[in-house]
Amino acid sequence: MMNYLDKFSLKGKSVYVLGGLGLIGMAVSKALAMSGANVVVLDLDSRRSTYLLAWAKRIKVHVVFEVFDTGELDGAEKALRRLVRRHGKMHAWVNVSYPHSRDWPLKLENMTVDYLRENIEKHLN
Repeated sequence: MMNYLDKFSLKGKSVYVLGGLGLIGMAVSKALAMSGANVVVLDLDSRRSTYLLAWAKRIKVHVVFEVFDTGELDGAEKALRRLVRRHGKMHAWVNVSYPHSRDWPLKLENMTVDYLRENIEKHLN
């Protein structure tokens, strides 16, 4: 009988996960690692990486962490080339990042149109 999960195996593939330590990103990073991928987690919060890296070591899957700031687009291309040299060919790119302004989140009653526009533009651009 065919095991359909074998069709979804990522064994030997490198998957880069932008925002891989957030609420959704952590689950995505874990699922990819459990599917056999070599996961390169790109995020800002190195403190949260400690948990994910310990989990990966405990269950013997391959996960590495690199600090990466989506707000710094000017140097993003150069940084990505450096990451590929360090961690290997990128077979897949998953974006679960949530870029936002430095003062995010404000209470709803304190939000202005300009504040909302800035955050929406960060998501669309």
